[in-house]
Amino acid sequence: MKKQHIFQKIFLALIMLLGIISCQDRELLTVENQSAAILLDTSKETVFLDKNFPDNPALNLTWEVAKYTQPTELKYKIEASKTADFAKPVLVKTVEESQRIATLTTSEMNAVAEKLGLAPNVQAPMYLRVTSFVGEDGEYVIATSNVSSVKITPYELVYPDFYLVGGAAPVGWDSGNAMLLTKNKEIATIVTTLKGGESFRFLGQQNWNPVNYSIDQAGTKDSYRYFKQVSSNIVQDGDENMKFTGTTGTYKITINAKEQSLTIAAQ
Repeated sequence: MKKQHIFQKIFLALIMLLGIISCQDRELLTVENQSAAILLDTSKETVFLDKNFPDNPALNLTWEVAKYTQPTELKYKIEASKTADFAKPVLVKTVEESQRIATLTTSEMNAVAEKLGLAPNVQAPMYLRVTSFVGEDGEYVIATSNVSSVKITPYELVYPDFYLVGGAAPVGWDSGNAMLLTKNKEIATIVTTLKGGESFRFLGQQNWNPVNYSIDQAGTKDSYRYFKQVSSNIVQDGDENMKFTGTTGTYKITINAKEQSLTIAAQ
């Protein structure tokens, strides 16, 4: 009886093990055919990006669907690279399974070119590919397309000037003496004294018009809404201004025009 009891336990363990293997096989079937090719095609071989028309379509990408033996919810990543081996790929965009075509605007392609480090006003190759994947973060790559290339001429991004004005600033509300921040590409900075509990905003010129920059929140005038991220010592103040909630002292103001962010840090 003792031996029979041992054999029963071994038999049950084998059944459980086979069941686990069977479940794993069913899961693998959903992503079978991992070598399926995706055929990528581009609408142009040469693209000249015109900064005067940032929203115009610049390039169409189309691809054929990868084939799978079981229904699988796929998404597609469009990636770009400076080199054909995609040593340092940049994500262009992600599209849903139902899409087989993607249109890239002039501004989108120029932003990708900047991330890749392509020089402005100089023609250079940009390599593109499409990858199918499952999972929210693209952790399970199923298939990768052929690599296509286009010769692209990007333009140089011109970031705005920012002038500080307001009760929190040393110049007060005198727009004619508004303080110009030092600009290095997308980053603009200034070190200055600020008064705690006072309001301020930024101008695009030493004048009240035409350009004003304030926090991008409901209640701010539409034409003033700009900063999508601000540090914790900045709050909305009415429909035009922001308020500095820190204590009076010397601070470094930093604006990242690419991210449209504003931070104020003590010095």
